[in-house]
Amino acid sequence: MSQSATTTSHANEREIERLIAALHHHVEEGISPETLRHLTRELERRTLAERRCVELFESEQLARAEARELEQANEAKDRFLAILSHELRTPLQPVLGAASALLRDPRLPADLLEDVRTIQRNVQLEARLIDDLLDLTRIVNGKLALERHSVNIESVVARAVEIC
Repeated sequence: MSQSATTTSHANEREIERLIAALHHHVEEGISPETLRHLTRELERRTLAERRCVELFESEQLARAEARELEQANEAKDRFLAILSHELRTPLQPVLGAASALLRDPRLPADLLEDVRTIQRNVQLEARLIDDLLDLTRIVNGKLALERHSVNIESVVARAVEIC
């Protein structure tokens, strides 16, 4: 419990003790039923208010703890995605290099040429997907800088169709 909540709780407890003492004093003097009902209602009202304050404080503390846990889990997920993306991308470079070298080799039989092109195209697609995943982690971490420039929409659409 925080310092201000503890101080408030102690103040409320002292007030309740004062009310109980006043009730005892009036009982000894022959309190009227009306006064007794009033003091009892006031004591119940303040006790209920104190309970509500404690419940709200505990609920707020629980919500803060849950928010911290969610934030930590989200940060762990982002770190995992960044590491995973990097680890997935690293082995693709030698495959792309080998496919490119095979495509430049005039000795490659014609029947294998299309297979190597398919391998190269799919590895490039996977590399782009991994790059997108890396960009997503950069966006989340606020480390992505966007550069604006004109593009040929026809080539963008053609590339999208090619990918699909």
